[in-house]
Amino acid sequence: MSPYALALGRRFTVDTGWSPAEIEHELDHAPEVACGNGRGWWAIRRTSGRFRLLRQGAPQRVVASGRWCATPEGSRVAVTLRLSWAGAVVFFAALPLVSVLALAVVLASLLRREPGVLFVWIVPLSFWPRLLREFAVEARDAESLLRRVFPPPAPPSVGPFR
Repeated sequence: MSPYALALGRRFTVDTGWSPAEIEHELDHAPEVACGNGRGWWAIRRTSGRFRLLRQGAPQRVVASGRWCATPEGSRVAVTLRLSWAGAVVFFAALPLVSVLALAVVLASLLRREPGVLFVWIVPLSFWPRLLREFAVEARDAESLLRRVFPPPAPPSVGPFR
């Protein structure tokens, strides 16, 4: 998932067998959840009918928020993933600025015939892929964690076969 898509928000739903009251109870009694891949802890903050999933002890790159509503099988949790403000500033302001500055330094070095400065491009070219990967990994972690937290609804019962 690209940060451009995250900036606009990625939405998905998770169907669960829990009732809205059970969701509130579980979110109140499970404030921290471990991520299965060893990347750290996530904290769940609940307010009336909504929740936020935040990474504990690490820079906030992705924020997951959601709300739930009742369905005949249990509940449907609507989740939105988006870049945090700090992540958006880094991705949409700082990195383009570093890239433009690197281009200016390269152009100035070419005019002065100093080709050794062309290595300035290593800085932005090494940061872009790394940040893209970190945002994508963080978003996948949040989505997989939320899909594991909320159990799926029970399969519909089929009457006796005749």
